[in-house]
Amino acid sequence: MDKNQSRIVGTNGTVIGFGFNSQDVPSDKLLEANLTVLDKNSCIKVDKRTYGKYLTNNMFCASGKNNTSACNGDSGGGIYFMSNVTWYLRGIVSFSPLRPGANILVCDSSKPSVFTDVSKYLKWSLRYTNTTKWLEDLKPCKEEIIDHNAACNAPRRLEYDYLIAGVNDSIIRVPTNGDPAFPVRDDSNMDQQGGLDYDCVEGRFYWTEPGTRAIFSAKYDGTDKKAFIKDNLEEPGSVAVDWISRRLYWVDYGKETIEVASLDHPEVRTLVKSPINVGEKIVVDPLLGKLYRIHLYVGIEWMNLDGSEPELLLDSETHRISDMKVSMIAAELCYVNKGAFKIECIDTRSRRIRTIVDNLNNPDKLAIIDEFFYWTEDNRFV
Repeated sequence: MDKNQSRIVGTNGTVIGFGFNSQDVPSDKLLEANLTVLDKNSCIKVDKRTYGKYLTNNMFCASGKNNTSACNGDSGGGIYFMSNVTWYLRGIVSFSPLRPGANILVCDSSKPSVFTDVSKYLKWSLRYTNTTKWLEDLKPCKEEIIDHNAACNAPRRLEYDYLIAGVNDSIIRVPTNGDPAFPVRDDSNMDQQGGLDYDCVEGRFYWTEPGTRAIFSAKYDGTDKKAFIKDNLEEPGSVAVDWISRRLYWVDYGKETIEVASLDHPEVRTLVKSPINVGEKIVVDPLLGKLYRIHLYVGIEWMNLDGSEPELLLDSETHRISDMKVSMIAAELCYVNKGAFKIECIDTRSRRIRTIVDNLNNPDKLAIIDEFFYWTEDNRFV
């Protein structure tokens, strides 16, 4: 789609909707109108007070013959253009000037209608309509501190070819090329780790220790170990990092809660959900702003990051879900279905489920890097 508005000036687009008709009442039939795109200056000359104040470079205006325009009730609808036997959405109805002297607030159909130019928001639209392509097109982040609204690929800022895995009382780094794994956690205290996740922005991993009632972090190579939270924890378990909003979520099995704290200011803590069941695991989708939890091992519940609007995403008595991860590339939630000995992914929009691999031998843990899946069978990486 060409972002240059000058190339559509003088062309005709079609608006459809159920807005006001010639009697100034909503139409009970779908109407259409052909409008011609005007250049910005011509539009402003028609009504300097309205267009001069509200018309921006991310908008364009179009006018029809015989007092034809978009009107009340058409807002949010589109204007479409034909190109090579295909209709394309180029604008979304934004506003029209008000008709002077009317008894009600109604559009002045003798003046051009204004449309938001969707070509100015292609990257934003792509993020939610084709996440795979959006991630592929994003360049790696280069700055040490990444702004919340930055358009860069944080996971690719630190290139790596290994996995960070938790095995009972040890945390190991597993090269994906088959080289031997090695520990990256000081095992001197021999406390079993309860949950593990990583922050791709700072290159650190976080883990919980139920025995010491604490949450720790360290760099990917195991150095610079720090205590993240040591107060008011009873039995911390599963953890999940939101690297966009810079928060850490964790399950406290002793308190039967899901809590969250700022990665930069861990003293800022909030209760997300209570009560929960012992053994539940959580994962965060930073792009969609969703928190997922394994529900009673047979289902998956999802909710907003503040715990509101919880809903069962997946529920089946035949499932026995042991682990789950978000696939950023496919925009899906993937999980280990131990009951069926397979790994599956669910599209959270369509609820369509697809099988990644089946006929597995006691699968348990799962990891995803780009389009590659890694899992354990009988505590061995596959």
